[in-house]
Amino acid sequence: MFGFFEAIYGFLTRSLGNRGDTPAATGSLHSKARSIYNLVDTTEWEVGVRSDSARRTGSLHAKVSYLMPQNKTPMIESSYDSSISSGNILSISGTGIITGISLKSGSANANIEITVDGSTLYDGDDLGGASLDGMSISPQIPFTSDFNISVSGNSGEFGAVVSYLLD
Repeated sequence: MFGFFEAIYGFLTRSLGNRGDTPAATGSLHSKARSIYNLVDTTEWEVGVRSDSARRTGSLHAKVSYLMPQNKTPMIESSYDSSISSGNILSISGTGIITGISLKSGSANANIEITVDGSTLYDGDDLGGASLDGMSISPQIPFTSDFNISVSGNSGEFGAVVSYLLD
């Protein structure tokens, strides 16, 4: 009878393991549980929690909170010139996120340059022989000081509409 209980105890010890077992996806129940705990702990750090402050770096929750329109003022800026050949079409100063850009040009030779915080985001050569008739995109572009759209080599009309969230 003593051998039977010893066998059961041995089986339970191997199956359940000890608290000190190393975390592993295979092995005793204690090692599997520790492995799951470590994964959840790491994931919580990477994903973050609701109370994480919104910022561009850090946990996923902080980054998503930064991009969401909480405490931001929605704005729309537009500009149109019926006969511009070159120059700055639209400028936005401040801190925020660009949520939409729509451009219209009557010229097939317009070169469009979009800069964010002094860095060129897009510098398009000519439009390949086609006029730009209402091209629209919906990016999520954060800016911390300025956002500009300029044109050169244009002959005729040019218009821009930008929607954004201002901090």
